[in-house]
Amino acid sequence: MLELVKAFDRPENASAYFELYGETSPLVDEDFAELLPSGAPADGDQASPPQSNLHIYEYWWTLGVTSALQKRFREEAESPHLLHGHGDQATGAQVDVYFPTDAGWRVKELVATLKYLSPIHIQQTFGEKLAKEWALLSPLLSAAGGAAGLLAPGAPVAVDRASKVLTAVAGLKLESAPQTDDLKWWVTKVTPDEGFGSRQGVRWTVPARCFVEIGTRVTASVAVSFIPSPEQGEGAPQPAYKTSAIRGSVKLFPDGDGHHRIPGEHEGRDFIALDITPKTTAR
Repeated sequence: MLELVKAFDRPENASAYFELYGETSPLVDEDFAELLPSGAPADGDQASPPQSNLHIYEYWWTLGVTSALQKRFREEAESPHLLHGHGDQATGAQVDVYFPTDAGWRVKELVATLKYLSPIHIQQTFGEKLAKEWALLSPLLSAAGGAAGLLAPGAPVAVDRASKVLTAVAGLKLESAPQTDDLKWWVTKVTPDEGFGSRQGVRWTVPARCFVEIGTRVTASVAVSFIPSPEQGEGAPQPAYKTSAIRGSVKLFPDGDGHHRIPGEHEGRDFIALDITPKTTAR
């Protein structure tokens, strides 16, 4: 089931909102560590090609701001002297999404995106960059097709997994805004600050100019697969997948010399939380 959670930066006259959206009952890839199938077919056996249990899910966040806040981002992007970078390098927002590591499951991050709607104001710049990225992605798509063609009885399960990953990554990259001189965004892998436990985080650094060129509603995503991670010594024959939350938060830098956070302090929480209950793919 696809579900959504939302928060605002202020209890009244909110200038921004933040949403986290995605599948709440994903399937776990329980053979992700298997490179070769457990058994090969006998001569003449027309068994089906090996299929991995890999399922790839996209989790989105959306950050919406008012036109008044967009004006402040525009001023920040055009200012030559700012604390959080300057001009086209000025940071507009920092978005963190954290996945749990202590619920008997965790994720494998595959690719992150920043969405845009074509044609964008700087479409020519985007078009030139996308053409170069397409030249790089074309071999990936060819490799994915070639890998799929190798699927035969007794072939490594890893071939099927590679085909799925290459296809998903190439497809999502084509939907994502490229990094250009006008729009330099990036992601990093992070862990939460002290006091928030052990979690796998992905952080988007979004330039102020993004809220000018893309608009007052910015959406991004990360594609992941789910894998089992039971604690050694528990003794359970099958992993027990507990319900746990994907958490998200935003820091906005509309003035260059400070920030405000979503969820806001008035909400009494540090993150918005999307509860996830993974399911087994045991056959």
